[in-house]
Amino acid sequence: MPVSALDGPLLSVTKEINARLDRATDRPIAVALSGGGDSLALLCATVIYARQVGRRVVAITIDHQLSSESSLWTQHAKLNSEKLGADWRGRAWIGEKPATGLPAAARDARHKLVADVARQEGAKVVLFGHTADDVIEATDMRATDTPGLSLPKTWAPSPVWPEGRGLAVFRPMLAVRRETLRSALRMQGLTWVEDPANLDPRFARSRARLRLTGSEKVACSGDEPMSPDLSRFACSVVFSEWGDAEVDRDALVQLPPLVGHRALSMLVTCVSGAERLPRPARVTGLLERLNDAGSVTATLGGALVLGEGKALRVLREAGDDRYVRRSAENVFDGRFESNAAEDLQWLKGQMGHLNPADRLRLHDVHPRLRPGLPVWRDPDGTVHLAGCQAGRGPTLRSLARGRFRLACGVVQRESELDAL
Repeated sequence: MPVSALDGPLLSVTKEINARLDRATDRPIAVALSGGGDSLALLCATVIYARQVGRRVVAITIDHQLSSESSLWTQHAKLNSEKLGADWRGRAWIGEKPATGLPAAARDARHKLVADVARQEGAKVVLFGHTADDVIEATDMRATDTPGLSLPKTWAPSPVWPEGRGLAVFRPMLAVRRETLRSALRMQGLTWVEDPANLDPRFARSRARLRLTGSEKVACSGDEPMSPDLSRFACSVVFSEWGDAEVDRDALVQLPPLVGHRALSMLVTCVSGAERLPRPARVTGLLERLNDAGSVTATLGGALVLGEGKALRVLREAGDDRYVRRSAENVFDGRFESNAAEDLQWLKGQMGHLNPADRLRLHDVHPRLRPGLPVWRDPDGTVHLAGCQAGRGPTLRSLARGRFRLACGVVQRESELDAL
């Protein structure tokens, strides 16, 4: 790419990238490349940065197969990637498409496919090309079609689970307007695709874009920065090797209301291994109960919440074993990464077959947690706790602590992701 590309808006984006990414690693940088102008500008800036620090860039394009021209758009994205010197990977969203909620389903599918490719390539961060215009449009949507919509954030965990485990989503262009970036692309002689669905009034995002055409609105910050109270709370939570959590009860109930709500929602979700947060009304009700004196036993989002004096414990609710989550390769119950997740089961109903050494280990495990512990069976029927026999049986690594700390904003840079 010509040196002139370092001028103006692309230079400001490379500075933002440099502030978050790790210059010392040889891990590749993943960029979600739709083929549109925003993601192409992001790829340009990322390639400039990567050349400075000697890192490889992988552009990932997802063909949603929602248009007869989507294969041509995908090919155009590939050609632009090659022109800029980035490696390119393409995937397709195959299968039947939903009749309702198509934008959300397509977004979910895209994030899952991008996350799968990023993990295969060894990337820890995926860059997305959202701009200041996306913040303006989201703000407009909150005031009209979608009141609960969150604004794009510069740095956040991948929104899909467990496919996005350990991955951060990075949006370094939220302070730059779309047209400014496209002017820079024109100066480089680069072309991009325009998806007509972006102006289809059936979709809330398109309606916002149409309403704002020609507007001089200025974007507010898309960050909605993480509360320091939330980060401090996250650091105070103690997780065991089995993924259950313990924290001072007062540390939660004394948080500002909105922060406390968010903290409890994310804590039960990360401990239970669920994909999505529990219903807000149920979280509010549980917080009110925890704020009162006395013991509390409640279930929420697949987790069991125990308020025992000053201690608050959150652990997996071992209910009907039909609800053991098996939604991704090498992940058991949304809670553990394992090299043989398909061989794991809950301990519930198998205590009589547990080997004596593991039975002793249970003395240090809360009784209400024991039924949901992951176990595997020998051919002779003997049951073993997973991860406790060196060199034998499936490996085991709890995902709860890392997921929670990333979700709470404790981790803000690529170099910190390895500690999750």
